[in-house]
Amino acid sequence: MATPSFWKSNPMVPSWTEHWKSWWNSYPPRMLTTQNIHIPIRSLPGLTLRKGTPTDAQSLSEFWERWYTISSKSRCCIPATIIRDNIQKNRWDIWILTRNDTHTLVGSIIRRVIKGLHIQKAVWPTAGVVDFFCIHPAWRKKGLGHQLLASIQNSHTTVPPPHLILWEGLRVDIPPLSIGALWMKRCVSQGVAARIVKGQEAVDAWRNCTAKMTIWSDYTESSEVLIWSVKSGNVITWNTFHRSIPDGSPIEIILAYSSKEAVDEYTKSFQGVLLSDTWFDGWTFDSPFQWIAYNLNPGSIQTRFPCISF
Repeated sequence: MATPSFWKSNPMVPSWTEHWKSWWNSYPPRMLTTQNIHIPIRSLPGLTLRKGTPTDAQSLSEFWERWYTISSKSRCCIPATIIRDNIQKNRWDIWILTRNDTHTLVGSIIRRVIKGLHIQKAVWPTAGVVDFFCIHPAWRKKGLGHQLLASIQNSHTTVPPPHLILWEGLRVDIPPLSIGALWMKRCVSQGVAARIVKGQEAVDAWRNCTAKMTIWSDYTESSEVLIWSVKSGNVITWNTFHRSIPDGSPIEIILAYSSKEAVDEYTKSFQGVLLSDTWFDGWTFDSPFQWIAYNLNPGSIQTRFPCISF
């Protein structure tokens, strides 16, 4: 029997009908359901579904480097130490699928835990971002994705809070939370100084840079989302732990900034590929982006990349 799609007939998945109803009536962002709904999971012969642990960090690093990608122009290069640290600090919840005969990974998904999700005037104290949703090519279209997604939904003893998911490519079957274009610049360091800010200085810079945004979270110090200080202000970047093909340059996404002058300065301090949802002089089109929401009806569609700290 075929495994039903996770996205169909799931009350926690937004629909265009609900979207237009909310938009027409100017409803604020709200959760789709306050019921704790569990999805039946059909076991797959020869595979084990379990929570990931710090001892899986090296295997996950190797698995993602080979099979997980945000585009055909890059590959994932996230160190095992970063994975292990996020698991140990409970910043990541990980579910993995392994083969019973070889114990090798064939699928993974993580939930990044975020604090203080703001969407317009609505606030949730805790939310999530689904990431590293990856299935080995030989095991795709066999129901593994349904198992992994259902594991996140079923892990809650109470109602799951809103989750955000960055999708590869564009899909029209689910209304987007945010949709737009990413612009790219290949940067060559010109010796301009940029330093990472932390502590109260970082909190203040985060508040300043997100003041006019419609989707953002509270600030959490991490090794992935960094706040840089240059003479003209601050720039917030997401270190994607991806490298461009074939040159291996690091790839960062600019999430927010205090001024365009600050962005220009930062491009002169960085060596690699920068992406942004804003076009700046000299930048070229890279790709579309689309975020969707889970157990959340935002009531509107944004065009800015969310500024989320995890």
